[in-house]
Amino acid sequence: MDIEALLKKKKNAKSSITKLQNKTEEEIEKLNDVGLLAQKNRFLEFRTEVKDILDSIITICEEKDEETYCTEKDDILDTLEAILVAIDTQLMPSVVNSDFEVKNQCSSQSLVSTRSAEVKLPTLSLPIFSGVTEEWLAFSDLFEAAVSNNKNLTGAQKLQYLKAV
Repeated sequence: MDIEALLKKKKNAKSSITKLQNKTEEEIEKLNDVGLLAQKNRFLEFRTEVKDILDSIITICEEKDEETYCTEKDDILDTLEAILVAIDTQLMPSVVNSDFEVKNQCSSQSLVSTRSAEVKLPTLSLPIFSGVTEEWLAFSDLFEAAVSNNKNLTGAQKLQYLKAV
């Protein structure tokens, strides 16, 4: 693909990102978890698309323009990362609330479990790790808040939650 076509694709992607960013910023507090996750997935798709486009541009552009495109790529990825953090932050209260519910369920279940050999894990709304390196910190923070730091869960239960994601 020639550089002109790539520049046009980059322009269209940046325009779409800006529109989605504005829409997300306006509606972020009104969206439920499903809506937030849908927006997050769209931003992740844009991140991959823009990264691929700019990587292609960087490989075929003139050497004098290379630094400009590298800086633009970093700026766009930083913007997308900030949006993804904002979405994860908005999602976090539901994880924290789930953590609180888990603690309440665990304390009430501990009385029942002394009489029963069967252990049922409480339902948690866990974050999902897609395997993308850039998403690890957000996933890790959310998982730690919901599971790892929960003193009412045994090591085996924590492992089961980890395997579930």
